[in-house]
Amino acid sequence: MRMTSSAAALLLLMGTGVALAGPVADFKAGMTEAYAAYRQALFTTNAGDPGKASAANQAFRDKWDALRAEWEKTPPPHLADDPAFATTLDRVAGIASSATGIIAEGNLPEAHEKLEAIREEISALNERNGVVTFSDFMNDYHAQMEHVIRRKYTSADGLDAVADAGVLEWLGNRLEHKADAGQMGDPEFRKALAAVRQSITTFMIAARSQNAEAIHEAQAGLKKPYARLFLRWG
Repeated sequence: MRMTSSAAALLLLMGTGVALAGPVADFKAGMTEAYAAYRQALFTTNAGDPGKASAANQAFRDKWDALRAEWEKTPPPHLADDPAFATTLDRVAGIASSATGIIAEGNLPEAHEKLEAIREEISALNERNGVVTFSDFMNDYHAQMEHVIRRKYTSADGLDAVADAGVLEWLGNRLEHKADAGQMGDPEFRKALAAVRQSITTFMIAARSQNAEAIHEAQAGLKKPYARLFLRWG
């Protein structure tokens, strides 16, 4: 059976821990740094301050351009077999560039929506290559949360709201189970995660009450705790 270069790289990493650990670790560090800047860009475009949003998006673009310059032509070993690797890096750069113009026009909600596509590009890159990060679990929670927030529940939709709350609850539990030891050892992380879990509980209680006003109030309370968790650890 023929072995791909990615599989060979993985075996070398497992067997020696030396030959390829450097490039893989270096890429991961660069991606982590760039993604932290991306989270800040998402946060600021959602906060209503064009100046801060512009600065944050430019900071992300600078980090991403540095990542592209180092890795686009010579991917790290664990991504070497992905034919769409360079395309993904280019797409992310293009999205961030488009967001710059939208921010300059003062349309921060549209810029925020534009930047959301970067999350999907990076998630798809990870999925194609069997890479799993805590951010992937945060993205799954975010997708369900957005579905819940956008839903216009009525009193007749109580059972639907309960079902949606159940999915949120499962995804929230998974965040705790998938957090690493460093995260769980950080009191600030545990506090932020507890706030997310509490917002889910509040929504579940409201859903079970089948009271439309209570459901709407609980919907509105989901986003802020998630944003705080995402900003530092998403």
